[in-house]
Amino acid sequence: MNEFHAGVLRRTIRVAHDADGQTLHIPKDWAFSEDEVDLIRNEDGSLRVEGRRARRTPKELVEWLRSQPPIEEDFPEIEDLPPEPVDLDPKE
Repeated sequence: MNEFHAGVLRRTIRVAHDADGQTLHIPKDWAFSEDEVDLIRNEDGSLRVEGRRARRTPKELVEWLRSQPPIEEDFPEIEDLPPEPVDLDPKE
């Protein structure tokens, strides 16, 4: 049964023990869409499981960017100021 408390949805599940460690059976309605997850130990000792987003290769990233619709927003003009001088020979 799901519980909602202080803005957090919580569900209690059983832990299965085997020779390699422990296994959590995550119910279908809470399943991850990712193939990998990050297991995070918080300072208070609690564990957090987060889905790991798939990493894209540079080629995949370019393909994804090309598949996105163009940005229809008008961006404001930015004043192109000259760089400030830099003293490359500081005297002590």
